Amino acid sequence: STVGYGDIVPKSEDARIFVISIIILGITVFATSISAVVVPLLNGRMQRLLMGEKRRSYRSHYLIIGDNALAQNTYRALRARHLSALVLMSVLPERQWMATEDLMIGDATDLDVLRRAGAQYALGVLALRANDSENAFIILAARELGVPGKTVAAVQNGKHLERLRQIGADLIISPEVLGGELLALALSGENLAGDAIISKLFTAKAEGAET
Repeated sequence: STVGYGDIVPKSEDARIFVISIIILGITVFATSISAVVVPLLNGRMQRLLMGEKRRSYRSHYLIIGDNALAQNTYRALRARHLSALVLMSVLPERQWMATEDLMIGDATDLDVLRRAGAQYALGVLALRANDSENAFIILAARELGVPGKTVAAVQNGKHLERLRQIGADLIISPEVLGGELLALALSGENLAGDAIISKLFTAKAEGAET
């Protein structure tokens, strides 16, 4: 509402009324400008907080961590079966392939982020990133949090299977190993039995303990 340094002051009644109107107009314009900038920011912040609370209210969902074909197909398969799924990513995807309410941004190795994602009561935590080391850290964080559901880790390099077993993942899925095994079975003429495929696709923690 400043109208100068005081070296020039209105003398007449009309001049004083003009200055008063300038003060009122200046305050109005300033307040309108601030509200136009601040209100949308506050609304966005409140929406994120409310969405976070909504996610924390989940009691039977699967937490999918990853942004690749395996994560996408798993999400679609779960949703097709009317099962709740929340996708946790470190950054926004270039192309969003999940519902907006099923997306959360954060570091999956951070315990606070996992808590906000509802990992402590999730039916399963699926570490499906393309990097085996990142998946291992996610499983360690999930175990530290005491996730009651299954912990699933994807392995791209067959050499890392034993390490994932030692970490304690309940299920280990290795598309690379599965593809080689299925190809060998087909070429050798062996029967592609369902149980055999499942055993190759998923390596249980118990099997690792036996070895």
